[in-house]
Amino acid sequence: MMIPNLDIAILRFDDTWYAQRHPTPADIFFVIEVADTPLEYDREERLPRYAASGIREVWLIDIEAEAVAQYAQPAHTIYTLKQTFKHGERIRSATFPAITLPVDQIFG
Repeated sequence: MMIPNLDIAILRFDDTWYAQRHPTPADIFFVIEVADTPLEYDREERLPRYAASGIREVWLIDIEAEAVAQYAQPAHTIYTLKQTFKHGERIRSATFPAITLPVDQIFG
C-alpha cells in the first residue's frame, strides 16, 4: 500500500539505512505529522491510510491549537484509541512507553 510522504517516522533498524529500498509500512513504528494548515487532509486522508497500512501509532501536531493528537491501535481504516495532549501534559508513546515528551517542549 502506498503511504503519503511523512514528516517524521520512527523506523525499524536497517543496517543499510534503507539505501537499498524505501521503508514499508511494516518498518514504521510510528509517525509524527506536523500540521500548520487545516487538519482535514491529515485526518481524512492520511490517518485512514496509515491505519489501513498497520502503522501502530500517529502523533498529529496541531500548530494552530498547540495540541498533539495521538492515534493508536489501528483497525482497518481507523484508530481505536485517540487522545489529545495540551500544554502542561506529557505525551507517552503507545508503541514505546519509555518515550515521553512534555507538550511544552514541542510548542515552547
